[in-house]
Parts: sequence; C-alpha cells; structure tokens
Amino acid sequence: MSVSPLERVSPAGITLGRQPGATAAEGTHAAHGSFRPLLGLLTAFWIYVALSNVMYAANMQASLSVQNIHNVYAPWDARIVQHVLLYPLFILSMRGAPAGSRCGARCRCSCCVRSASRCSPHRH
Repeated sequence: MSVSPLERVSPAGITLGRQPGATAAEGTHAAHGSFRPLLGLLTAFWIYVALSNVMYAANMQASLSVQNIHNVYAPWDARIVQHVLLYPLFILSMRGAPAGSRCGARCRCSCCVRSASRCSPHRH
C-alpha cells in the first residue's frame, strides 16, 4: 500500500466549511458556525493561563519576600483583571485565525503561485 502525503484527502470539488453546491453566504455561515465548540476549549485554555500566571507570580513573590524584596509582582486581583480584559481580544484573534483557511484564500507559496490553483494540503 503506497500513499503519498501530497494527495488530497477530500475530493477536489469540496472545500472545508462548505457543502457541495452551497452558495458563498452559506459556506461562510458554515465556517463561522463551527467556532462555537472551539470557544469552550479556548475559554478553558485562557482560564488555565490566568491561573498559572497568578500562581507563578505568587510563588515568585514568596521566594523574593524571603530575601526582603517586596512588591515586585502585581497582586493576584490585578492579574485576573488583566486576563479578563484581554479575553475578548484573544477570542477575536482566534476567531479570525481559522477564517483564512475556510474562506477560499489562496496560498502564496511558490509551487502554488506557479500553478495558479488553490493550495493542495501539503507542508511548506
């Protein structure tokens, strides 16, 4: 059995996030509709980042306090507010990230520019 990693996994006429025969508006709606399951994962990741940031700062401040160095790190409540304020920016940036691969954007690598076609699923 010989399979090339450069072969298409899906038929050439089907693009990610679109049904065959779907209009552009329906394809865009399908691409954005799949973000909702990812939102839970991103939220859990952001909570993990916020809590690890708070714990890291608390532990580092405790080790510095032993050496009589005080108030180097911001208090825990300021760190939580920081992450709460940055959460919408994080979600907006992640919502825009997968859109390029689903909206029919063309690849600009040299092999795809020469062939003037959509990028096949290959690694660059």
